Amino acid sequence: MRAGPRAAGKIPLGPVIVGGILAALTFAVPKLAVSSSVPFVAAVQKVAMGIVAPGIVGASMAVRNIHAAPIWIAAVGNFVLYFGMLWIMVAVWRTARRH
Repeated sequence: MRAGPRAAGKIPLGPVIVGGILAALTFAVPKLAVSSSVPFVAAVQKVAMGIVAPGIVGASMAVRNIHAAPIWIAAVGNFVLYFGMLWIMVAVWRTARRH
């Protein structure tokens, strides 16, 4: 069945883009970990660290040592997490819009 102009089985582009951006943000963790002296920039850094923290925790669980966790594993974890969350949100939104 078709849901509007797109086929129902296609992957929406939004989750891929957001997951990719947040995976790329994971590689900036060394810069985000040091707080800025400017309050607004420090607040943005804290929010960004909160966003990429699940991938860092997942990478440390995968290698069982937070100090030896490769950052690319954290980036893959963040991509999968945020891609999946947005994909589910888009699917629910499309289903709700259809009914």
